[in-house]
Amino acid sequence: MVGCFVNILSCRILLYNTNCRLPKVAATILPITSINPFLIAILALQNLCRSLHSLSERNRLFTFLSGALALSMKIPKPHHLIYGTLFDFLSGEELTDTDDERIRQDLSRMMVEQKGYPRESLVPRLKIETLFSRCFVVSTIELTVSLHDKRIMIIRYGPGSLVSRERAAIAAARVLSQDYRIPLAVVTNGEDAELLDTRTGKILGYGLHSIPDHPTALKMLDQLEFLPPPETIRRERELRILNAFDVERCCY
Repeated sequence: MVGCFVNILSCRILLYNTNCRLPKVAATILPITSINPFLIAILALQNLCRSLHSLSERNRLFTFLSGALALSMKIPKPHHLIYGTLFDFLSGEELTDTDDERIRQDLSRMMVEQKGYPRESLVPRLKIETLFSRCFVVSTIELTVSLHDKRIMIIRYGPGSLVSRERAAIAAARVLSQDYRIPLAVVTNGEDAELLDTRTGKILGYGLHSIPDHPTALKMLDQLEFLPPPETIRRERELRILNAFDVERCCY
């Protein structure tokens, strides 16, 4: 099997060949000046070709390097692709058109057209800013649902698993409003959803159908518990959770 190791500390690349098809480069260590995959491939090709005399050996080496380069290149995930711009369903604001944003727009449309919420009861893109350990994070709340001038529910979207997003959604609901904790939170990836009780952290329902529609939410309003906002230490803890969970990470 042919493979390679890149040692960043010693700035070297080790190409190895366990089946000895390339006997002259079975273990060759090359200096590199950058871990850029293009520079690695170029340097490796230049150095190793000097030790290869037959055309077939050079062709096999070139095939190997091409494959290694293709594997090392980072291909953007589909939800990072930008198609242009679109207009927000609720506010009419012009936004960057991505797969993620299209799903957010579908959620807003669902809340109005299927769940029956008035547009004015839905506020998109409220933000919570946190700074801990020199790490500044902006947490975006995709939708905040209000009834009778009370915020009753937040909806947070993110691709992939819902379990890893539950705690951050609960933290956001607890600190978003200055006067009380928002009692309900929803996490969704556009296909599935969980409805959460932000007081206990328990899951109240699964699936997009678990998101209460407007008539149901009105009936629930008297039963919802709007607890006082968390005190200073508890609030900081919730903000730290948001800061840790919502820091931008590469999803390659």
